[in-house]
Amino acid sequence: MEAPEEHAHDHEFVDIIESDTIFAYAEAVHEVITLQFNHRGIALNLVYEEALELAKVMQAIKEHCDKRGKQSA
Repeated sequence: MEAPEEHAHDHEFVDIIESDTIFAYAEAVHEVITLQFNHRGIALNLVYEEALELAKVMQAIKEHCDKRGKQSA
């Protein structure tokens, strides 16, 4: 467990986006993005580099679905 002096700063949480199923927010001090999948009870904590990589992957998935005629949200 962290001693109080090791974690004596305030955290700043910034909402990014919220849908019926997913909520994303940033914790600015530690540069962490959290993706919370509400119905599944899963939360992913990603450093910014990982979040940017995931964004590229998700864009490629969106493009794939669009090519196959699936409706994008």
